[in-house]
Amino acid sequence: MAQLSILYQILSGGDQEMSEQILRYLGIGIENAFGTEANADIHVDIASAGLDSPNQPELRYEGGLRRSLRLHKPGMYIPSGPVEYAFDINSIFYLLYLVLGSYSTDGPDIDGFYTNTIQSLANSLELPSASFHLGKDQFEHTFLGGVVSQLTITVSKEFAMVSAEVIAQKDKKNTIKAIAALSLPSEYPLAFHELTIAIDNVARSADIESVTLTINNNASGESAVRMGSRYPVKAIAGNFDVSLSMDLDFESTAEKEKFWGGASGPADAGTTEVDIDLTFNAGAAVGNLVFSIPKFVYDEVGLKPSGRSRMIQSISGTAFYDTVSSAAILATLTNLIDYSSYIS
Repeated sequence: MAQLSILYQILSGGDQEMSEQILRYLGIGIENAFGTEANADIHVDIASAGLDSPNQPELRYEGGLRRSLRLHKPGMYIPSGPVEYAFDINSIFYLLYLVLGSYSTDGPDIDGFYTNTIQSLANSLELPSASFHLGKDQFEHTFLGGVVSQLTITVSKEFAMVSAEVIAQKDKKNTIKAIAALSLPSEYPLAFHELTIAIDNVARSADIESVTLTINNNASGESAVRMGSRYPVKAIAGNFDVSLSMDLDFESTAEKEKFWGGASGPADAGTTEVDIDLTFNAGAAVGNLVFSIPKFVYDEVGLKPSGRSRMIQSISGTAFYDTVSSAAILATLTNLIDYSSYIS
């Protein structure tokens, strides 16, 4: 009778875990303590996710008695992988806070807007952590002690995409949520036409074809695994690096001259530092996000003609710590949300 009951459920679709569906989402909840599960405060519709359990978490002992593997025992267990989605003006705060590490807020103003300034930790190596709740059709794959090791924002003619490289402490199985139970943002994802760029306070948006911003904590899961535990015991960052690359229409030698540090060729004083501002404007009723890089140095300004193709400048560079703003990069998010209730 039990076998007939199971067969009936399969044929009738009565068992949700045995039915086929597409239900993929990401939920983020900032943790009060590293590895302590937090419910998701926001959910987003993901484009892709590689965040998963680790490969080969068992130690293997080869030995010399035979050709085959003989012994295994639990080893380090560190889930990791990327998540990607088309980001909106409100949900992006969580990833920015996790990758940069600190924030302050002012407001609300007379129109109800808060101004959130998010910047990197000056010296501390311990990053904030979050629980990442990843919908995977048949179950919710929850990752505890999730740290954003690297955040990449890419804009190229379509939606603005964000990709977060996550290193977690542990993972577990939770029940998949219905779409109606998700806290999805009502704002539209940001798009290419909503991004403007200024270099040394001069608008250059008309020349830009694509932009990629990368914020890297160089976090390591292995360095946080200590004696007596299979799992990371804290969120440890490495060097903090910020890089930016962009493709510019070639209409002048201005960028090449800044790379040289001279009007006609390389100068002994070296490359000229520039100030870069990237602004995502979601509209007066929604808010905006501004990335300020006050001390940016070009690593490459490439001009490489090919046949009769239009010439494009391939530019890449690195942000350096600026003593005036006390940061290598500042993210200023202005919107209608008070995030202090989500971060203790």
